[in-house]
Amino acid sequence: MFYWWLGSSWYSLSSRLSLINVFLLSRCTSDMRKTVVLVLLFIFLIFGIWYWFPFASRSPPHEVVSKTPSVKHTDRPVKETFDHLQHATLSNLKEEIVSLHEREASLMKDIELLKMESMRQKVKSEMMQTDLKSMNDQMRNAESEHEQQISNLKSSISNLQSTQDLLKERVDAQDTLNTNLRAELSDWLIKLLKDPSSLESTIVLRPELQRALEDLEKRILDKLVHEKESRRDEWRTVGETLQQEGAGAVTIQDVKEIVNRAISLYRADGIGLADYALESSGASVLNTRCSETYKTRSACLSLFGVPLWYHSESPRTVIQPELYPGKCWAFRGSQGFLVIALSYPVRITHVTLEHLPKELSPTGRIDSAPKDFAVYGMSDETEDGKLLGTFMYDQDGEPIQSFKLAEASEIYSMTELRILSNWGHLEYTCVYRFRVHGEPSFV
Repeated sequence: MFYWWLGSSWYSLSSRLSLINVFLLSRCTSDMRKTVVLVLLFIFLIFGIWYWFPFASRSPPHEVVSKTPSVKHTDRPVKETFDHLQHATLSNLKEEIVSLHEREASLMKDIELLKMESMRQKVKSEMMQTDLKSMNDQMRNAESEHEQQISNLKSSISNLQSTQDLLKERVDAQDTLNTNLRAELSDWLIKLLKDPSSLESTIVLRPELQRALEDLEKRILDKLVHEKESRRDEWRTVGETLQQEGAGAVTIQDVKEIVNRAISLYRADGIGLADYALESSGASVLNTRCSETYKTRSACLSLFGVPLWYHSESPRTVIQPELYPGKCWAFRGSQGFLVIALSYPVRITHVTLEHLPKELSPTGRIDSAPKDFAVYGMSDETEDGKLLGTFMYDQDGEPIQSFKLAEASEIYSMTELRILSNWGHLEYTCVYRFRVHGEPSFV
Protein backbone atom coordinates (compact mmCIF):
# COMPACT_ATOMS: atom_id res chain seq x y z
CA MET A 1 0.00 0.00 0.00
CA PHE A 2 2.77 2.38 0.95
CA TYR A 3 4.68 1.77 -2.29
CA TRP A 4 1.55 2.29 -4.37
CA TRP A 5 0.98 5.61 -2.62
CA LEU A 6 4.63 6.51 -3.08
CA GLY A 7 4.43 5.72 -6.84
CA SER A 8 1.23 7.71 -7.18
CA SER A 9 2.78 10.65 -5.36
CA TRP A 10 5.89 10.51 -7.53
CA TYR A 11 3.78 10.34 -10.73
CA SER A 12 1.71 13.29 -9.52
CA LEU A 13 4.88 15.21 -8.64
CA SER A 14 6.42 14.54 -12.05
CA SER A 15 3.15 15.56 -13.78
CA ARG A 16 3.07 18.80 -11.78
CA LEU A 17 6.69 19.48 -12.65
CA SER A 18 5.91 18.86 -16.35
CA LEU A 19 2.99 21.27 -16.15
CA ILE A 20 5.17 23.82 -14.40
CA ASN A 21 7.85 23.33 -17.06
CA VAL A 22 5.31 23.82 -19.85
CA PHE A 23 3.91 26.83 -18.06
CA LEU A 24 7.33 28.34 -17.60
CA LEU A 25 8.25 27.71 -21.25
CA SER A 26 4.95 29.07 -22.66
CA ARG A 27 4.36 31.92 -20.21
CA CYS A 28 7.41 34.10 -20.15
CA THR A 29 6.00 36.58 -17.64
CA SER A 30 7.60 38.95 -15.20
CA ASP A 31 6.53 36.74 -12.19
CA MET A 32 9.01 33.99 -13.05
CA ARG A 33 10.81 34.23 -9.74
CA LYS A 34 7.64 33.86 -7.67
CA THR A 35 6.63 30.78 -9.63
CA VAL A 36 10.03 29.15 -9.13
CA VAL A 37 9.84 29.78 -5.36
CA LEU A 38 6.36 28.27 -5.15
CA VAL A 39 7.48 25.20 -7.08
CA LEU A 40 10.44 24.70 -4.76
CA LEU A 41 8.19 25.05 -1.69
CA PHE A 42 5.81 22.48 -3.19
CA ILE A 43 8.68 20.06 -3.78
CA PHE A 44 9.90 20.44 -0.20
CA LEU A 45 6.36 19.89 1.07
CA ILE A 46 6.01 16.67 -0.91
CA PHE A 47 9.40 15.51 0.29
CA GLY A 48 8.43 16.20 3.91
CA ILE A 49 5.21 14.28 3.56
CA TRP A 50 7.06 11.41 1.99
CA TYR A 51 9.68 11.48 4.72
CA TRP A 52 7.32 11.76 7.70
CA PHE A 53 4.54 9.56 6.46
CA PRO A 54 6.01 6.21 7.62
CA PHE A 55 6.36 7.50 11.15
CA ALA A 56 2.84 8.84 11.23
CA SER A 57 1.37 5.64 9.79
CA ARG A 58 2.80 3.30 12.46
CA SER A 59 0.06 1.57 14.49
CA PRO A 60 -0.61 -1.73 16.24
CA PRO A 61 -0.95 -4.76 14.04
CA HIS A 62 -4.55 -5.28 14.86
CA GLU A 63 -5.35 -1.78 13.81
CA VAL A 64 -3.64 -2.31 10.53
CA VAL A 65 -5.54 -5.49 9.98
CA SER A 66 -8.75 -3.86 10.93
CA LYS A 67 -8.15 -0.92 8.61
CA THR A 68 -7.04 -2.93 5.64
CA PRO A 69 -10.53 -3.44 4.28
CA SER A 70 -11.26 0.25 4.49
CA VAL A 71 -8.07 1.03 2.56
CA LYS A 72 -9.06 -1.42 -0.12
CA HIS A 73 -12.36 0.34 -0.34
CA THR A 74 -10.66 3.77 -0.83
CA ASP A 75 -8.18 2.67 -3.54
CA ARG A 76 -10.67 2.98 -6.36
CA PRO A 77 -11.86 6.58 -5.61
CA VAL A 78 -8.26 7.76 -5.32
CA LYS A 79 -7.38 6.17 -8.65
CA GLU A 80 -10.45 7.67 -10.30
CA THR A 81 -9.55 11.07 -8.87
CA PHE A 82 -6.02 10.72 -10.12
CA ASP A 83 -7.24 9.67 -13.58
CA HIS A 84 -9.61 12.62 -13.61
CA LEU A 85 -6.82 14.98 -12.66
CA GLN A 86 -4.54 13.43 -15.23
CA HIS A 87 -7.22 13.78 -17.94
CA ALA A 88 -7.85 17.40 -16.96
CA THR A 89 -4.14 18.08 -16.97
CA LEU A 90 -3.74 16.53 -20.41
CA SER A 91 -6.72 18.54 -21.68
CA ASN A 92 -5.18 21.73 -20.36
CA LEU A 93 -1.87 20.79 -21.91
CA LYS A 94 -3.54 20.15 -25.25
CA GLU A 95 -5.36 23.48 -25.08
CA GLU A 96 -2.13 25.22 -24.18
CA ILE A 97 -0.35 23.48 -27.05
CA VAL A 98 -3.15 24.45 -29.48
CA SER A 99 -3.04 28.03 -28.26
CA LEU A 100 0.74 27.99 -28.61
CA HIS A 101 0.42 26.73 -32.19
CA GLU A 102 -2.15 29.41 -32.98
CA ARG A 103 0.02 32.07 -31.45
CA GLU A 104 3.02 30.73 -33.33
CA ALA A 105 1.03 30.83 -36.60
CA SER A 106 -0.08 34.38 -35.81
CA LEU A 107 3.49 35.37 -35.04
CA MET A 108 4.71 33.77 -38.26
CA LYS A 109 2.04 35.63 -40.19
CA ASP A 110 3.08 38.88 -38.52
CA ILE A 111 6.69 38.08 -39.34
CA GLU A 112 5.79 37.47 -43.00
CA LEU A 113 3.84 40.72 -43.09
CA LEU A 114 6.77 42.53 -41.55
CA LYS A 115 9.10 40.96 -44.10
CA MET A 116 6.81 42.00 -46.94
CA GLU A 117 6.52 45.50 -45.53
CA SER A 118 10.29 45.61 -45.16
CA MET A 119 10.73 44.51 -48.77
CA ARG A 120 8.17 47.07 -49.89
CA GLN A 121 9.92 49.79 -47.96
CA LYS A 122 13.24 48.65 -49.41
CA VAL A 123 11.88 48.74 -52.97
CA LYS A 124 10.29 52.13 -52.30
CA SER A 125 13.56 53.45 -50.91
CA GLU A 126 15.43 52.12 -53.96
CA MET A 127 12.89 53.77 -56.25
CA MET A 128 13.20 57.00 -54.31
CA GLN A 129 16.97 56.79 -54.55
CA THR A 130 16.70 56.19 -58.29
CA ASP A 131 14.30 59.12 -58.69
CA LEU A 132 16.56 61.27 -56.56
CA LYS A 133 19.54 60.27 -58.67
CA SER A 134 17.65 61.03 -61.90
CA MET A 135 16.52 64.37 -60.46
CA ASN A 136 20.10 65.16 -59.55
CA ASP A 137 21.21 64.25 -63.06
CA GLN A 138 18.45 66.41 -64.53
CA MET A 139 19.43 69.27 -62.26
CA ARG A 140 23.06 68.89 -63.31
CA ASN A 141 22.04 68.81 -66.98
CA ALA A 142 19.79 71.82 -66.48
CA GLU A 143 22.57 73.65 -64.69
CA SER A 144 25.01 72.83 -67.47
CA GLU A 145 22.47 73.96 -70.09
CA HIS A 146 21.81 77.16 -68.16
CA GLU A 147 25.53 77.79 -67.86
CA GLN A 148 25.90 77.18 -71.59
CA GLN A 149 23.02 79.56 -72.32
CA ILE A 150 24.48 82.15 -69.99
CA SER A 151 27.86 81.86 -71.71
CA ASN A 152 26.12 82.16 -75.10
CA LEU A 153 24.25 85.22 -73.89
CA LYS A 154 27.46 86.73 -72.62
CA SER A 155 29.16 86.12 -75.96
CA SER A 156 26.10 87.53 -77.79
CA ILE A 157 26.15 90.60 -75.57
CA SER A 158 29.86 91.06 -76.20
CA ASN A 159 29.25 90.67 -79.95
CA LEU A 160 26.44 93.20 -79.76
CA GLN A 161 28.66 95.61 -77.92
CA SER A 162 31.42 95.22 -80.49
CA THR A 163 28.85 95.60 -83.30
CA GLN A 164 27.46 98.68 -81.59
CA ASP A 165 30.93 100.16 -81.34
CA LEU A 166 31.56 99.38 -85.01
CA LEU A 167 28.25 100.96 -86.02
CA LYS A 168 29.07 103.98 -83.94
CA GLU A 169 32.39 104.29 -85.72
CA ARG A 170 30.66 103.97 -89.10
CA VAL A 171 28.06 106.58 -88.16
CA ASP A 172 30.82 108.92 -87.09
CA ALA A 173 32.64 108.28 -90.37
CA GLN A 174 29.40 108.87 -92.33
CA ASP A 175 28.83 112.12 -90.46
CA THR A 176 32.35 113.20 -91.31
CA LEU A 177 31.81 112.21 -94.95
CA ASN A 178 28.51 114.12 -95.09
CA THR A 179 30.20 117.16 -93.64
CA ASN A 180 32.95 116.96 -96.24
CA LEU A 181 30.38 116.49 -99.03
CA ARG A 182 28.43 119.50 -97.88
CA ALA A 183 31.59 121.54 -97.82
CA GLU A 184 32.66 120.37 -101.29
CA LEU A 185 29.15 120.94 -102.70
CA SER A 186 29.08 124.43 -101.26
CA ASP A 187 32.48 125.19 -102.73
CA TRP A 188 31.40 123.77 -106.12
CA LEU A 189 28.19 125.83 -106.18
CA ILE A 190 30.05 128.97 -105.24
CA LYS A 191 32.62 128.30 -107.95
CA LEU A 192 29.89 127.53 -110.52
CA LEU A 193 28.01 130.72 -109.75
CA LYS A 194 31.20 132.71 -110.11
CA ASP A 195 32.14 131.03 -113.50
CA PRO A 196 28.93 130.03 -115.49
CA SER A 197 30.96 129.14 -118.61
CA SER A 198 32.12 125.89 -117.07
CA LEU A 199 28.46 124.69 -116.72
CA GLU A 200 28.12 123.83 -120.42
CA SER A 201 31.07 121.46 -120.38
CA THR A 202 29.96 119.50 -117.32
CA ILE A 203 26.15 119.24 -117.75
CA VAL A 204 24.36 117.17 -120.47
CA LEU A 205 21.87 119.36 -122.29
CA ARG A 206 18.30 118.19 -123.18
CA PRO A 207 18.80 117.95 -126.98
CA GLU A 208 21.82 115.68 -126.54
CA LEU A 209 19.84 113.42 -124.20
CA GLN A 210 17.00 113.25 -126.72
CA ARG A 211 19.41 112.19 -129.49
CA ALA A 212 20.85 109.45 -127.26
CA LEU A 213 17.37 108.10 -126.56
CA GLU A 214 16.50 108.10 -130.27
CA ASP A 215 19.64 106.14 -131.08
CA LEU A 216 18.76 103.54 -128.41
CA GLU A 217 15.22 103.18 -129.75
CA LYS A 218 16.52 102.70 -133.29
CA ARG A 219 18.88 99.94 -132.19
CA ILE A 220 16.02 98.13 -130.40
CA LEU A 221 13.74 98.34 -133.46
CA ASP A 222 16.50 97.04 -135.73
CA LYS A 223 16.98 94.06 -133.44
CA LEU A 224 13.23 93.25 -133.44
CA VAL A 225 13.11 93.44 -137.25
CA HIS A 226 16.09 91.12 -137.47
CA GLU A 227 14.42 88.55 -135.19
CA LYS A 228 11.21 88.72 -137.23
CA GLU A 229 13.13 88.12 -140.45
CA SER A 230 14.91 85.13 -138.89
CA ARG A 231 11.58 83.60 -137.86
CA ARG A 232 10.24 84.12 -141.37
CA ASP A 233 13.32 82.36 -142.71
CA GLU A 234 12.59 79.42 -140.37
CA TRP A 235 9.04 79.08 -141.71
CA ARG A 236 10.44 79.34 -145.25
CA THR A 237 12.85 76.50 -144.42
CA VAL A 238 9.95 74.36 -143.17
CA GLY A 239 8.06 75.00 -146.40
CA GLU A 240 11.07 74.11 -148.53
CA THR A 241 11.52 70.88 -146.57
CA LEU A 242 7.90 69.93 -147.16
CA GLN A 243 8.28 70.62 -150.88
CA GLN A 244 11.40 68.48 -151.04
CA GLU A 245 9.56 65.60 -149.33
CA GLY A 246 6.78 65.73 -151.93
CA ALA A 247 4.29 67.72 -149.90
CA GLY A 248 4.54 70.88 -151.87
CA ALA A 249 0.81 71.50 -151.64
CA VAL A 250 1.03 71.67 -147.84
CA THR A 251 1.39 75.23 -146.72
CA ILE A 252 2.11 76.69 -143.33
CA GLN A 253 -1.61 77.27 -142.87
CA ASP A 254 -2.25 73.59 -143.57
CA VAL A 255 0.31 72.60 -140.93
CA LYS A 256 -1.40 74.88 -138.43
CA GLU A 257 -4.77 73.31 -139.23
CA ILE A 258 -3.32 69.79 -138.81
CA VAL A 259 -1.87 70.70 -135.43
CA ASN A 260 -5.13 72.30 -134.33
CA ARG A 261 -7.10 69.22 -135.38
CA ALA A 262 -4.70 66.98 -133.44
CA ILE A 263 -5.09 69.16 -130.36
CA SER A 264 -8.87 69.18 -130.74
CA LEU A 265 -8.90 65.41 -131.11
CA TYR A 266 -6.79 65.03 -127.97
CA ARG A 267 -9.17 67.29 -126.09
CA ALA A 268 -12.14 65.25 -127.40
CA ASP A 269 -11.17 62.21 -125.26
CA GLY A 270 -8.58 61.00 -127.75
CA ILE A 271 -10.95 59.65 -130.44
CA GLY A 272 -13.54 62.38 -130.93
CA LEU A 273 -16.59 60.15 -130.32
CA ALA A 274 -19.20 60.54 -127.60
CA ASP A 275 -18.93 57.89 -124.88
CA TYR A 276 -22.34 56.65 -123.68
CA ALA A 277 -20.70 54.36 -121.12
CA LEU A 278 -19.09 57.24 -119.20
CA GLU A 279 -20.04 57.39 -115.53
CA SER A 280 -19.93 61.18 -115.31
CA SER A 281 -22.53 61.42 -118.11
CA GLY A 282 -24.98 59.07 -116.34
CA ALA A 283 -23.83 55.52 -117.08
CA SER A 284 -23.49 52.94 -114.30
CA VAL A 285 -22.31 49.38 -113.66
CA LEU A 286 -24.78 46.70 -112.56
CA ASN A 287 -22.95 45.12 -109.64
CA THR A 288 -25.33 42.18 -109.65
CA ARG A 289 -24.07 41.11 -113.07
CA CYS A 290 -20.29 41.28 -113.04
CA SER A 291 -17.40 38.98 -112.16
CA GLU A 292 -15.85 38.91 -108.71
CA THR A 293 -13.18 41.55 -108.17
CA TYR A 294 -9.63 40.27 -107.69
CA LYS A 295 -8.42 41.47 -104.28
CA THR A 296 -4.77 42.12 -103.65
CA ARG A 297 -3.10 41.01 -100.40
CA SER A 298 -1.42 44.31 -99.65
CA ALA A 299 -3.16 45.65 -96.55
CA CYS A 300 -4.45 49.19 -96.92
CA LEU A 301 -5.87 49.50 -93.40
CA SER A 302 -4.64 47.52 -90.40
CA LEU A 303 -4.92 47.61 -86.61
CA PHE A 304 -2.00 46.39 -84.49
CA GLY A 305 -0.62 44.60 -87.54
CA VAL A 306 -3.93 42.85 -88.30
CA PRO A 307 -5.26 43.77 -91.79
CA LEU A 308 -8.84 45.02 -91.65
CA TRP A 309 -9.47 46.13 -95.25
CA TYR A 310 -7.77 45.35 -98.57
CA HIS A 311 -7.84 48.03 -101.26
CA SER A 312 -9.18 47.03 -104.67
CA GLU A 313 -10.70 48.93 -107.58
CA SER A 314 -14.40 48.35 -108.24
CA PRO A 315 -15.93 47.67 -111.68
CA ARG A 316 -16.88 51.38 -111.82
CA THR A 317 -13.26 52.06 -112.79
CA VAL A 318 -14.03 50.74 -116.30
CA ILE A 319 -16.36 53.69 -117.03
CA GLN A 320 -14.15 56.41 -115.50
CA PRO A 321 -11.70 58.50 -117.58
CA GLU A 322 -8.66 58.33 -115.26
CA LEU A 323 -5.79 56.28 -116.67
CA TYR A 324 -2.63 55.57 -114.72
CA PRO A 325 -0.88 52.35 -113.63
CA GLY A 326 -3.00 50.26 -111.28
CA LYS A 327 -6.21 52.29 -111.85
CA CYS A 328 -8.14 49.39 -113.40
CA TRP A 329 -10.75 46.76 -112.58
CA ALA A 330 -9.17 43.35 -112.11
CA PHE A 331 -10.99 40.02 -111.99
CA ARG A 332 -9.59 36.57 -111.27
CA GLY A 333 -8.51 34.45 -114.21
CA SER A 334 -8.69 35.23 -117.91
CA GLN A 335 -12.49 35.24 -118.38
CA GLY A 336 -14.95 37.68 -116.88
CA PHE A 337 -17.85 39.97 -117.65
CA LEU A 338 -19.69 43.10 -116.57
CA VAL A 339 -22.95 44.81 -117.57
CA ILE A 340 -23.13 48.59 -118.09
CA ALA A 341 -26.32 50.66 -118.08
CA LEU A 342 -25.75 53.33 -120.76
CA SER A 343 -26.42 57.00 -120.15
CA TYR A 344 -28.88 57.04 -123.12
CA PRO A 345 -30.50 54.33 -125.26
CA VAL A 346 -28.32 54.24 -128.38
CA ARG A 347 -27.86 52.37 -131.63
CA ILE A 348 -24.34 51.06 -131.05
CA THR A 349 -21.93 51.55 -133.97
CA HIS A 350 -18.47 51.40 -132.33
CA VAL A 351 -16.88 50.18 -129.10
CA THR A 352 -13.48 51.20 -127.72
CA LEU A 353 -11.21 49.30 -125.37
CA GLU A 354 -8.35 51.15 -123.69
CA HIS A 355 -5.38 49.76 -121.77
CA LEU A 356 -2.20 51.10 -120.20
CA PRO A 357 0.63 51.80 -122.70
CA LYS A 358 3.69 49.60 -122.39
CA GLU A 359 5.81 52.70 -121.81
CA LEU A 360 3.90 53.40 -118.57
CA SER A 361 3.95 49.81 -117.30
CA PRO A 362 6.50 49.27 -114.48
CA THR A 363 7.44 45.88 -115.97
CA GLY A 364 7.31 46.96 -119.62
CA ARG A 365 4.66 44.27 -120.32
CA ILE A 366 0.86 44.34 -120.45
CA ASP A 367 0.17 40.60 -120.34
CA SER A 368 -2.85 41.28 -118.08
CA ALA A 369 -4.59 43.16 -120.92
CA PRO A 370 -7.71 41.58 -122.52
CA LYS A 371 -7.16 39.77 -125.80
CA ASP A 372 -10.41 38.32 -127.19
CA PHE A 373 -13.66 39.90 -126.06
CA ALA A 374 -17.31 40.03 -127.10
CA VAL A 375 -19.98 42.74 -126.83
CA TYR A 376 -23.68 42.04 -126.23
CA GLY A 377 -26.63 44.43 -126.49
CA MET A 378 -29.39 44.33 -123.85
CA SER A 379 -32.61 46.15 -123.12
CA ASP A 380 -33.19 44.61 -119.68
CA GLU A 381 -30.77 43.23 -117.11
CA THR A 382 -32.67 39.93 -116.83
CA GLU A 383 -32.16 38.90 -120.47
CA ASP A 384 -29.06 37.23 -121.92
CA GLY A 385 -28.42 39.84 -124.60
CA LYS A 386 -27.69 39.76 -128.32
CA LEU A 387 -24.17 39.28 -129.63
CA LEU A 388 -23.02 42.43 -131.46
CA GLY A 389 -19.50 41.31 -132.31
CA THR A 390 -16.30 39.56 -131.25
CA PHE A 391 -13.03 41.48 -131.35
CA MET A 392 -9.35 41.19 -130.38
CA TYR A 393 -7.31 43.83 -128.57
CA ASP A 394 -3.74 44.04 -129.92
CA GLN A 395 -1.19 44.51 -127.12
CA ASP A 396 1.39 45.83 -129.64
CA GLY A 397 -1.00 48.40 -131.09
CA GLU A 398 -2.20 51.77 -129.84
CA PRO A 399 -3.39 52.01 -126.22
CA ILE A 400 -6.83 53.16 -127.44
CA GLN A 401 -8.34 50.78 -130.00
CA SER A 402 -11.82 51.30 -131.51
CA PHE A 403 -13.81 48.54 -133.20
CA LYS A 404 -16.69 49.03 -135.66
CA LEU A 405 -19.70 46.74 -135.58
CA ALA A 406 -20.37 44.78 -138.76
CA GLU A 407 -23.93 46.07 -139.04
CA ALA A 408 -25.97 48.71 -137.33
CA SER A 409 -27.55 47.33 -134.21
CA GLU A 410 -30.87 47.96 -132.62
CA ILE A 411 -31.37 50.52 -129.88
CA TYR A 412 -30.11 49.20 -126.55
CA SER A 413 -30.02 50.74 -123.08
CA MET A 414 -27.47 48.25 -121.70
CA THR A 415 -24.40 46.48 -122.98
CA GLU A 416 -22.36 43.55 -121.69
CA LEU A 417 -18.61 43.20 -122.07
CA ARG A 418 -17.34 39.60 -121.94
CA ILE A 419 -13.58 39.05 -121.74
CA LEU A 420 -12.75 35.67 -123.33
CA SER A 421 -8.94 35.62 -122.85
CA ASN A 422 -5.94 37.77 -121.96
CA TRP A 423 -2.34 38.06 -123.12
CA GLY A 424 -0.86 35.47 -120.75
CA HIS A 425 -1.34 36.56 -117.16
CA LEU A 426 -2.40 33.54 -115.10
CA GLU A 427 -3.84 35.19 -111.98
CA TYR A 428 -5.99 38.09 -113.18
CA THR A 429 -7.07 40.29 -116.09
CA CYS A 430 -7.17 44.11 -115.96
CA VAL A 431 -9.71 46.31 -117.79
CA TYR A 432 -8.82 50.02 -117.73
CA ARG A 433 -11.65 51.58 -119.78
CA PHE A 434 -14.46 50.47 -122.08
CA ARG A 435 -16.42 52.93 -124.24
CA VAL A 436 -19.62 52.63 -126.24
CA HIS A 437 -20.34 54.90 -129.24
CA GLY A 438 -23.37 55.22 -131.46
CA GLU A 439 -26.45 57.21 -132.32
CA PRO A 440 -28.87 58.12 -129.51
CA SER A 441 -32.51 57.21 -129.94
CA PHE A 442 -33.71 60.82 -129.95
CA VAL A 443 -31.66 61.71 -133.08
